[in-house]
Amino acid sequence: MDDIKKIEKLKKRNLELEPIVSKGFEPFTDELEKHKEKNKAIFDEYFDNLEEIERLEWEQLSPKEQEERKEHRRLLDLKAQGKFPL
Repeated sequence: MDDIKKIEKLKKRNLELEPIVSKGFEPFTDELEKHKEKNKAIFDEYFDNLEEIERLEWEQLSPKEQEERKEHRRLLDLKAQGKFPL
């Protein structure tokens, strides 16, 4: 399966899993932990899919695009640390 089709398949699957992963709960209750334990396999699949999508999308970028993204990330990190060059 080519990478673009695999990315589309993983994104579609995550849309199916999202209602379970993103379910809201009242604060300060143990409902969320029970929900996470009950649906651990779904949470694991969802977050594994996110990592795989990110990896595949990165591989689709040209070397120049990858370098531009790395530089952008570096500047964002500097800004977050308050060390952004003016």
